[in-house]
Amino acid sequence: MNVPITVRCGDITETPCDIAVLKFAQGFYGADAEVAQALGLSEREFELPPGHHSFVSAAGRLPCKTVLFVGVRSPLDFGYAEIREFAEAALKIISQAQI
Repeated sequence: MNVPITVRCGDITETPCDIAVLKFAQGFYGADAEVAQALGLSEREFELPPGHHSFVSAAGRLPCKTVLFVGVRSPLDFGYAEIREFAEAALKIISQAQI
């Protein structure tokens, strides 16, 4: 089934969407830290190795329905090639999701 994908720019904590996609670079940084805080996620309890992913329900704490965290390497090892891999992986995960 082909579902149109729309990319929106804005504050991730204020922009309505079905799925918010964020990296987990072996810690929470920037926007993903804001979202994790809103969801009550603890970095100590949240483990997501590179190549793995996790869907988390926003449960009304954010204007999105679901948050997809995709595990990536640390920020020091997250360059343009890794950003492309992250985007491709996220789209593949979403296309195969049963949510």
